[in-house]
Amino acid sequence: MKSFKQYITERTQPFVKGWTFKSKIVTSTTEYNNYHIKQVIERPTKFGMTRAKIIKVFADAYKDSPEDYPEGLYDMILDGEVDNDVYLEEHLQKKGYCMFVVDKVHGSVQGWDEKSSKLGAKALDDKYLPYEKDGFKLFEVKPVKGRPKYITSKYDWYTWLEGKKAAVKRTDIGSTMSQFREEKDIKPL
Repeated sequence: MKSFKQYITERTQPFVKGWTFKSKIVTSTTEYNNYHIKQVIERPTKFGMTRAKIIKVFADAYKDSPEDYPEGLYDMILDGEVDNDVYLEEHLQKKGYCMFVVDKVHGSVQGWDEKSSKLGAKALDDKYLPYEKDGFKLFEVKPVKGRPKYITSKYDWYTWLEGKKAAVKRTDIGSTMSQFREEKDIKPL
């Protein structure tokens, strides 16, 4: 017989989050409290960094702070007291890293520009196949420099990954369906 905890863990929607670089996944986790920046702090060599380089990024970003603040911030992120630092995220995204989250119905990737975001999305498609899951509805592409995209169909997903523009012209079925739609004229009283 299953315990209550087993029932709860089976019912939770599985998700994965982590970082990609070019067309490969650098780190990934299914732990809810293992935030993106904490993954960098725990495994800096996977990101081509060291503790000293990360502390230097903090020191450059927080110039007006006390001298021991960058090291304290590093330790607070490692302990889980702080869950995010936008300056370290930006530093990594400029280098080509992308943050991602994929759960049962939604996914997102955030990179510096659309090109790096697309490379990150290709890595996710190779590993996690988001649009092959039942009930998957939306994938968000959120580049820092550029406009976000919201992809809602498998066709649009693969069209975007291949670098093609989405079809703007109606298909034969779409043209036929539009003939049967009527616009209702609302007349004021």
